[in-house]
Amino acid sequence: MNIVSQVMALYADLDRQVATYQLESGLRCLPRCGRCCPVADIHCTVLEMLPLAEIILSQGTAERCLAAIALAAPTPGCVLYLTDPPKDSPGHCGYYPWRPTVCRLFGFAAVRTREGTRDMAVCKRLKTVAPDAVAIARGQAHRAPCISDVGTALYAIDPVTGSRLMPINEALQRAILRAGLRMQMSYGETLGAITAA
Repeated sequence: MNIVSQVMALYADLDRQVATYQLESGLRCLPRCGRCCPVADIHCTVLEMLPLAEIILSQGTAERCLAAIALAAPTPGCVLYLTDPPKDSPGHCGYYPWRPTVCRLFGFAAVRTREGTRDMAVCKRLKTVAPDAVAIARGQAHRAPCISDVGTALYAIDPVTGSRLMPINEALQRAILRAGLRMQMSYGETLGAITAA
């Protein structure tokens, strides 16, 4: 199984864990909220962005995406954020099925405390509008996916691209360049095999 397939398998597992946790705790994002998306401190790894990079390359929109990243450089918000997503969209991400782990887990994941126990990382808005659900969720933190465990799983897939956190746009840019290079190299190998035959 290649790296991208492994990441997508991890994402499918995380989505199942989050869905189960949401059912058990009753904690849900508010409909069409998206307030967690346009913030400045969203970080992820290049590995998390590789599946998305391959989709962007296959759609032929890599140059447009790289140009958007270059234009957004002074403003660190994610270039994939849609202020007005389509009505049938589950979120504000223009590439929702390929979003990184931070976007999948935000509000529905646990962090390890200094004492080794788990506590929920819940968004501020939910704390205000759904305090009962947040209290239930905190009581079930041991059932939520743990952010450090996900980091370990990413590192296990690929220590080179799965260990260094960076701003989301930078991670996307590097993933597009890396995936593009890999596609060029594999095209060259295929072309060489055809020419040799």
